[in-house]
Amino acid sequence: MSGHYHTYQRGEKGPTRYVVIGGGGASLLGDVVGGPYQEMWRHIESRYHYAVMDVNADGLHWRTHDANDALIDE
Repeated sequence: MSGHYHTYQRGEKGPTRYVVIGGGGASLLGDVVGGPYQEMWRHIESRYHYAVMDVNADGLHWRTHDANDALIDE
């Protein structure tokens, strides 16, 4: 989980899943284009957002919402 790039991105490369949650306040950047990891991203959003993570004995449930509380990804 990372938050430096100012977009929301979720993807995987091999067995590892990646999530970037960077839409919390600074100016948003455009979608990820090009680069060696472009093919790994399954979901990309360039809008302000926040994430909620619930962890319990059965696993992890992740939800990302936009600034108006609409669900972006789950």
